[in-house]
Parts: sequence; structure tokens; C-alpha cells
Amino acid sequence: MPSRSRSFARTSRTLKKAPADLKYLFVTEARTYQILLAKYAAEIPDVRIVLLSGSGDTIVGPHGDAEKGARAPEARKKMPIPSIDVVWSRIEAHADATFTQIRGGLFTYAVRNGHVIPDRTQQQIPKSHFARALALVPLSDTTGIQELRGPSYIYAILMDQRIREADW
Repeated sequence: MPSRSRSFARTSRTLKKAPADLKYLFVTEARTYQILLAKYAAEIPDVRIVLLSGSGDTIVGPHGDAEKGARAPEARKKMPIPSIDVVWSRIEAHADATFTQIRGGLFTYAVRNGHVIPDRTQQQIPKSHFARALALVPLSDTTGIQELRGPSYIYAILMDQRIREADW
């Protein structure tokens, strides 16, 4: 196992066990930040992954927000994004309801075996893809989640007020 992977595994175990209400993982390289969001956000859903700029004056959070002059994430007044399990229960509760895609298409979905199954396609979108997208909310469009299965469905579901509630 490469040393970075070992280091991340050790860090993620430590973060998972930490009894804190707010957990942050700070990174200084954009590539590492993108890899963490894409591959590991589902493993550590209650941890906010934060990219620090080289100067330390800008903090770019997991939701694409940037704050000039911010020195520490504690200065933010945002509530943490709920875990995938909390959001998944909302998704399950709204199965068979009508949702609207970004371009106006209407659909409903079923939830079976940890997958969302939209009625307009044969795709099955796994819960893990919703977890990865959850690390990026709020989403302005589907661009940031194109590598996931069914990005327009994921966007429509996660950005719907019934799923978002007041969390993002």
C-alpha cells in the first residue's frame, strides 16, 4: 500500500473514532482534495473535507464555497451536512413522489436493495453515489457529479427541498 494510502487510512480511522460533533480533514493540494471527495467521502460522511489555499487566506469547503479572510472553519456559521444515512432515509420516504430534473423532466423512483431506480431509465443508482454527491452539496448543476451513475437524477433528488430540508 503506498504511503499516502496508509496515511489516509490511519487518518480516516482516527476521524471516524473521534467523539467530536464537527470533524474536518484539511488538505493543501487540489488533486488530493478531489480524490478524497470522489473516492472517500462515502467512507467518512460526517467529516468535512476542506481545501486550504497556499496563502491560508481562503478556505474552500466541500460544498464549493469560498470565504476570503477565513482563518478557521469554526468561523463558519453553517450547520454540518447530515450523514448519508439521514439523507437516505429522506430519499426512501419520498419514493414514488414526483421529482423534476434540471431540464424539466419529471420522474418518480423506487428504492430497492440500497439503490434508487428511476422510472424513466433502467439504471440503478447506488447509495454510495448519493454519498459521494452529498459531499458536494449544494450543487449548482450536474457538472461536478458527471462520473456518477445517473447524475441528473442524483441532482434532482438531492437538490429537491423535500430531501434538502434546511440542510444545504
